[in-house]
Amino acid sequence: MRVLRIFAASLRVARSSDNFLDEMTCPICKKPADLSPRNRFRPFCSERCQMIDLGTWASGDYKVEGATTPADNEHHDDLKKRRLLN
Repeated sequence: MRVLRIFAASLRVARSSDNFLDEMTCPICKKPADLSPRNRFRPFCSERCQMIDLGTWASGDYKVEGATTPADNEHHDDLKKRRLLN
């Protein structure tokens, strides 16, 4: 949820005549970032910011909120065995 808030907060509405977003601020460094296909690192301004974000995800610093259940952590074969035993 934190990531979505950061992303939403970083959007800066800059509408073109076609009425779509074409510019925002980079979620990492807050510099302007081009959303057009010319920017291969979008929604980031550079490869550096893209790699920083990837590292943050990989380290587990970003988390998606939601309740986990024991079934979420078990393999589907184990769940089948449990159902057969009950």
